Amino acid sequence: MKKQKCIQNINTPFDLLSEEIIFTILDYLKPNPFDQKSFSLVSKSFYSLESHHRKTLKPFPRTTTSSSSPSHHHHQETLIKLLKRYPFVTHLDLSLCPRITDTYLSYISNSCGATLKSIDLSRSRFFTHVGLSCLVSKCAGLVDIDVSNAVHLNDRAAAAIASCANLVRLSLSRCKSLSDIGIGCIAVGCLKLRVLSLKWCLGVSDLGVALIGVKCKQIRSLDLSHLLITEKCLPSLLKLQYLEDLALEGCCGINDESLITLRQGWKSLKTLNISHSENVTHVGVSSLTSNNRCLQNLNLAYGPLVTHAISESLRKLSQLQSIRLDGCQVTCSGLKGIGSSCVSLKELSLSKCSGVTDDGLSSIVMKHRDLKKLDITCCRKITQASIAQVTKSCPSLISLKMESCTLVSSEAFVLIGQHCQFLEELDVTDNDVDDDGLKSISKCSELSVLKLGICLNITDEGLVCIGNGCRKLLELDLYRSIGITDTGISAVADGCSTLEMINVSYCENITDSSLISLSNCSKLNTLESRGCPLITSLGLKAIAIRCKQLTKLDIKKCHNIDDSGMIPIAHFSQNLRQINLSYSSVTDVGLLYLASLGCLQSMTILHMDGLTPTGLTAALLGCGGLTKKHDRIEIIANDQGNRTTPSCVAFNDEERLIGDGAKNQICMKPANTVFDAKRMIGRRFSDAKVQHDMKLWPFKVIQGFGDMPKIVVTYKGHEKMFTTEEISAMVLAKMKEVAEAYVGEPVKKRYNWSMLIAKRNVLVFDLGGGTFDVSLLTIDEGGTVEVKAVAGDTHLGGQDFDNTMVNYCVKDFRKKQKKKDVTLNEIAMGRLKVACEKAKRVLSYATQASIELDLLHEGNNFSMKFTRAKFEELNMKYFTKCVKKLQVFKNMK
Repeated sequence: MKKQKCIQNINTPFDLLSEEIIFTILDYLKPNPFDQKSFSLVSKSFYSLESHHRKTLKPFPRTTTSSSSPSHHHHQETLIKLLKRYPFVTHLDLSLCPRITDTYLSYISNSCGATLKSIDLSRSRFFTHVGLSCLVSKCAGLVDIDVSNAVHLNDRAAAAIASCANLVRLSLSRCKSLSDIGIGCIAVGCLKLRVLSLKWCLGVSDLGVALIGVKCKQIRSLDLSHLLITEKCLPSLLKLQYLEDLALEGCCGINDESLITLRQGWKSLKTLNISHSENVTHVGVSSLTSNNRCLQNLNLAYGPLVTHAISESLRKLSQLQSIRLDGCQVTCSGLKGIGSSCVSLKELSLSKCSGVTDDGLSSIVMKHRDLKKLDITCCRKITQASIAQVTKSCPSLISLKMESCTLVSSEAFVLIGQHCQFLEELDVTDNDVDDDGLKSISKCSELSVLKLGICLNITDEGLVCIGNGCRKLLELDLYRSIGITDTGISAVADGCSTLEMINVSYCENITDSSLISLSNCSKLNTLESRGCPLITSLGLKAIAIRCKQLTKLDIKKCHNIDDSGMIPIAHFSQNLRQINLSYSSVTDVGLLYLASLGCLQSMTILHMDGLTPTGLTAALLGCGGLTKKHDRIEIIANDQGNRTTPSCVAFNDEERLIGDGAKNQICMKPANTVFDAKRMIGRRFSDAKVQHDMKLWPFKVIQGFGDMPKIVVTYKGHEKMFTTEEISAMVLAKMKEVAEAYVGEPVKKRYNWSMLIAKRNVLVFDLGGGTFDVSLLTIDEGGTVEVKAVAGDTHLGGQDFDNTMVNYCVKDFRKKQKKKDVTLNEIAMGRLKVACEKAKRVLSYATQASIELDLLHEGNNFSMKFTRAKFEELNMKYFTKCVKKLQVFKNMK
């Protein structure tokens, strides 16, 4: 009777299952977050089990409709709820949260404690060494930290990370403010490190890398790409006896002589990347390969000329399975040599290699029947002959990329389907494949990625075969394949129910029928349908309702999509992160609906006639483009934490710097640092004002075509010329990046209509670095902005005040140092200009400021005290100019 009573108390069959079995079931539900959510909503016990099972958490900061608390408080409350809901999280991925402050990290450390094993802050900013110190001190179990792209972190942050003694994996990619001191702290404190990335850490030199080699004996993977290192640090790397993966991509200081020091090699090395190494030839490659007999993967992309000598240096690598030669100039003898030398080759990439011919390619594939992956993208000299040899010799291929192999005839693609039926990925973009080819390719039942962009000879007949035969298809690209209609898309949607991404852009015969068919693909997350004029809001509605996992939508130039299509998108597509509405018929109303999407990160709205300034403002406030704090608009800080970004662009051997980073270079490389470019926009080289300004600029300006000024700099070792418009565009692109990085930090959705209620006049006084603008605006009760008057001067700005101070200092220096001319020293002038600008800022709130420069010119120091009275005396003519520009408003009625 007891047994019978016990059975009666069982509510569901799941009550009979152990926790381990339930967790196994949840493991199978991981790919689909909606399935996991449905599971947790079944009952309280299921809710609890799902809570205890989850070990990985990737939160997204959604906007809030609450108007009572700032958005960052809402996000903090959301994070608190998530961590309470999932108390056993071991991996916390915050890469979708761009604004993580020290307060966030403090709560995370208190909540997770020793349970937390891994944290990803690769896309986050605004935290400092204080937050990191709290994190590593309370989360003693941390073994994996990713702070990539944290350009604001300095050596103090590295010292905080160094206290994490159990750290195994650390990524510091693009942490450009770190120096050898910070890396030294990590080397001493994190002795258990196995994976370390210092890619693009431009402040790290030979000393820092040498310390890693001496102290971190357990390193398995080391990425030193784009570091300014030389042969001095390489011997220390030989002490890493367990090293398996080494990346030296783009290390311009490494040459053949440097690599000779590595001739001793590593017995454990399996992967080596020396791509983009302009100074490395077959001699250096030979040095690296002489004793690295266990090497399996070698990347020489955009490197040395591939000749027979290169292939001979690879002969000793009996275990080599993968080689990348992308962008290299190759010879037929080199390819033949590789075919003979690399006996275990399984992956070969020749993308964009000049010199690849039928003879060379055939000689390789004939000797490697076990080849799994082949990339011959843009090898424009090969024909059907080599493709026939590839398909005949390599039946086990799982990936074939051959975009833009324009000499390959349509018959070759029939051979692919006949012989390579294990293919999982096939890219035949911009080729002559036709329906017969597609019918043959449809025999590749394992195909998951198929790219048929710009294939003008295919029609629905071939695509129907793909839909029937390739039922595991996840990604399909039909970009500009104009012969495709609804019939083909319908066949794909019916046969490939697991489809996740499709691109039908500029397939002009596609209608709503295709979108309705695709709505049956519940896992669809990316739909690109730009330039499809027959698509309307009806088809978009079907996608929104049934494709709940949609994250990217491109409906540019779909003129028949209007606000009625935005309503279901806003209601059902809660995971949408990117949308392109350009040239559509969406108006303010539709944009305001989209503003309610909490996950939306990117919205492109070019050439939309239905938008007004008022509607756009409302949508931006709703989406999180601006933030409100204490009832005032808060200006978004840039990646350096500053609220203003200098219109300054600098060029060096490695990269292009914009804003604060460029301004910091002006002292060392004044001739390669461009500022005040706006002053030349719309003016000719012979203009008197341009000629006057040129005398004050350290960079070179020449006369271009049509008497237009062009700026000359040295960029990546080559002399480059840019127009003034191009320089300004670089600054604007930087501002776009800053804004996009902030989009993930949403703000209140509720639009503050009180801004538009009262009619008022607004005076905008904008005195920038190089130009001056003043505008008088009237905002009426409906929110319409009317410009009443404008005035300004394109040759009046902060630089003029700086130049006046600099000239005064130059005269003083010449007077004190017996007529020595500091203007002949560009670096000294750059230092002086920076010092004068700092003094100018100090004088905005103090009555005097000091300039102290050691060893300014020819071993002579310079010092001067500027009073505010003196500053005003020197620049009174510019103050007067500003006042005169305001006189225009007296003429208004």
